[in-house]
Amino acid sequence: MKKVLSIVLSAILCAIMVSSMITGVFANPDEIAGDINKDRIVDNKDVVTLFRYLNGNISADVNKAACDTNGDGLLNNKDVVVLFRYVCDPASVTIYYGNEGGVIVSESEWKKAYADYVKTKKDDYVGFTLIYLDDDSVPELLLIGSCEADGEIICTYHNGTVKEQALGRLYGAKYIPYSGLIKNTNGNMGILIDEVFKLENGQFNLLISGVYDYFYEGQEKYEIDGKEVSEATYNQKFNQVFDNSAAVHAENNEMTYSQLMKELSADVIVSESEWKKAYADYVKTNKDDYVGFTLIYLDDDSVPELLLIGSCEADGEIICTYHNGTVKEQALGRLYGAKYIPYSGLIKNTNGNMGILIDEVFKLENGQFNLLISGVYDYFYEGQEKYEIDGKEVSEATYNQKFNQVFDNSAAVHAENNEMTYSQLMKELSTY
Repeated sequence: MKKVLSIVLSAILCAIMVSSMITGVFANPDEIAGDINKDRIVDNKDVVTLFRYLNGNISADVNKAACDTNGDGLLNNKDVVVLFRYVCDPASVTIYYGNEGGVIVSESEWKKAYADYVKTKKDDYVGFTLIYLDDDSVPELLLIGSCEADGEIICTYHNGTVKEQALGRLYGAKYIPYSGLIKNTNGNMGILIDEVFKLENGQFNLLISGVYDYFYEGQEKYEIDGKEVSEATYNQKFNQVFDNSAAVHAENNEMTYSQLMKELSADVIVSESEWKKAYADYVKTNKDDYVGFTLIYLDDDSVPELLLIGSCEADGEIICTYHNGTVKEQALGRLYGAKYIPYSGLIKNTNGNMGILIDEVFKLENGQFNLLISGVYDYFYEGQEKYEIDGKEVSEATYNQKFNQVFDNSAAVHAENNEMTYSQLMKELSTY
């Protein structure tokens, strides 16, 4: 689904670039559905603006009431597809206007939410899978018990919350992809209970419930929603709600806990609004302890790192990165101020006291600040200077050589360049 959507979007953007002469659809001044950039013309510029806004590439001044073009309450690339179709042929599709409460659900957001949820359930379930039950861009999570008695749980992520529905696991749940429909069977001692749920707006709504009592041979009974019916009516009613011929087993592509966690920790596109909000929330809790702030591009992704600068050398600094929905930090010394090599992940800092200097080089990789090399320069007694790297004494030449192999000072810049006050930083981050 995700791959197909990417191909479709690429085709759309290519079509826009090569077909820039498509005539715009002039919007009624009072009905500006599709007018994303507020110029009162619905055309390809709106498609490009919406795509960039939803994918975190710009801090666009957009008409938010026009962004949820398909009216599903979510803001994602499906809205881009609908708007493109509308621009090409206004009669081919209806677009919606007025839902300013549309929610942009980033991939990192739902992945983190599912990962946190599964950590609390990992001891009770042996299998996991991600399925596209409804037609939005966020998959549902299925947790599979070790036996029929343990059952299953189907989860969805909606409005910032993981919501769950318990399912039976007598035959394993089946679902119709992108329809919202899922069917499960439970039972014991000659009684089977069939249920069909539909996922709508973050809720699993029970559409139909039936009981097949076959405890006494020749005296089988069928009930739907508490009323006895014939076998033919039972099957007919369920078939009207749930088309078994279009269904697939939800347990297909089952993963172990480790496999799921690897899937949920995969690199994702982080929107600008997401990391800006995370940094703003973090800084608010630390504003009284630091006097300066700056944003630097330490590694080569699209999310800058945040440096918090203490009021003096003793206060030190903190370098932060935003990864998988979390602000992660690393304390640094501030004797000379940290230096870094842009887009390399490498940052060097020096700390010290009473004739001892401690040099460290960290590398930011996959959201972690990994210590590459640590050295100590002891100059307390003049003429008896000592150098150590990773706990082993070395010569001054070797000390400098080892650090130069890891960190090229000629390519480095001071991390405190472009230092901002708290107010300046919050203004910078408020564009989300």
